[in-house]
Amino acid sequence: MEDDDRDHPLSCHWRPVAPDAFESFDLPSVRSRAAVLGRAQIITEAFVVGRADPDGWISYSRRYEFYAARRSRYWPTTYTYDTIVPAVDQLAAAGLLDHEKMPSGNRGRQSRFRASPELHKRLSNAPLAVLHDPHELVILRDHEGNLVDYSDTERSRRWRRNIEEINEGIMSAAIELRSGVVRNGDPLQVGKSKIGAASNKLYRVFNRSKFSLGGRFYGAWWQNIPSESRATIRIDGADTVELDYPRLHPTLLYSQAGKPMDGDPYDLAGWPRDLVKVGFNTLVNADTPLAAQRSIANEIGGEGAYAKARALVRDIEAKHPAIAHMFASGAGLALMRRDSEMTEALLLRLTARGVVALPIHDSYVVAEQSKGDLLESMAEALQKSVGNNVAISKDYPKSLPQYGGPSSGTLPAGLASLGVPVGFVCVFFPEQRQRDFFGGHSLAVPAAAVLGWSGGIAPPEVCKALRHEMRRRNQRHRDVAARVGVSRPQFENILQGRFGASPKVAGLIREFLIEGASTVGTAA
Repeated sequence: MEDDDRDHPLSCHWRPVAPDAFESFDLPSVRSRAAVLGRAQIITEAFVVGRADPDGWISYSRRYEFYAARRSRYWPTTYTYDTIVPAVDQLAAAGLLDHEKMPSGNRGRQSRFRASPELHKRLSNAPLAVLHDPHELVILRDHEGNLVDYSDTERSRRWRRNIEEINEGIMSAAIELRSGVVRNGDPLQVGKSKIGAASNKLYRVFNRSKFSLGGRFYGAWWQNIPSESRATIRIDGADTVELDYPRLHPTLLYSQAGKPMDGDPYDLAGWPRDLVKVGFNTLVNADTPLAAQRSIANEIGGEGAYAKARALVRDIEAKHPAIAHMFASGAGLALMRRDSEMTEALLLRLTARGVVALPIHDSYVVAEQSKGDLLESMAEALQKSVGNNVAISKDYPKSLPQYGGPSSGTLPAGLASLGVPVGFVCVFFPEQRQRDFFGGHSLAVPAAAVLGWSGGIAPPEVCKALRHEMRRRNQRHRDVAARVGVSRPQFENILQGRFGASPKVAGLIREFLIEGASTVGTAA
């Protein structure tokens, strides 16, 4: 018998799209509609699990008390002793399930089943269209990760409606990898990573029995594939881009403290930047100083790891005195609560515009043509979360675009509706592939300079970004001039700030710049 750790617990969260999908199986009649649906769920789950994991079993209980304790929002009405146990026995007797039934009184292992060769044979002739229904989209877990029941409020109902709206938009799109469109239930393996049966649905998970902690979106297959493979995702046949929030949790911590963040939070003399980043984020997420030091020491490894970990913690605390009191306090889950609200807001905004965005916590995948929409949505969500709490460096406004005259500190009309203050959210144009926000050589440009310029004299920062992008992409003046529909002399005058650009030409220049943007964040 194989190790129980490999078993998949029965969920009854898979079902066929067609209600009559298994009529041809000529199974014995059952006395209720719930029994028919429960049997269909078991067949579907056995099939999708077996197709994705041929050696995998599905474990289930044959004790009445087990099901009595699970009569909550997380389990479908079919998840009962009177439905599950008879259905498994019936399907096993029909030769559709391989069944290992544990003797009564055995508490060490549950009974288990898997799709038989006969079931795979019957379903191999025509593709079985399936749905994944998590049943509950707002999930609350305790300290140990166990499900916690709760009473609905207007807030939880609103979250659920919003997730349903977002999922509806995602389900309307054809999302594919190199192997083709990935549908619900498809067996998914990317390289050596076995993802299992794919699901295109999202749900939110809150932690430690509190709706003030966690809340991030989980459940979708693109969150579980290697990051390098996400570059091959296509949405409705279009190539995609992935944009992320850089240094997001440091930004949120400093906004909470009401203090400006001085430069790169992970730049610390005498330490490798990657290790400082790991150490910083470990301190943010750890519950105690000892737990943080142990985790960092394990990351360092080798002789003297604990002494180095303690030294690194001291140096990180010295660099960040304004937020050091929040280290090793379990602040990470509260920060996840904030970034999950940002994700919900921007996904709803994009869904309303007909844009499909695939979230990976603080980064998002969209079709290339929707990159500008994503940048705007990310900027708006970040501003709403931290804009009123972050103190901008007093020297930063010196670099603000003038929009053809002295800066008034107000937004151009086209950007005012975003709620993005001048100089707050930045767009970055990398000269080479970056590992993160500050890797490689990059140019910081206020988002207002790019997203808000709708014609006339180009802001100095737009001209700077144009020169930067032309060098990076090996584009000559005549190349970009032809792209935006002007002569080379006209383009050179726009680039030098001598002449203004028409709204159409400004829009095409914005598109050229947005193509090179990699991320959005705040001014250091």
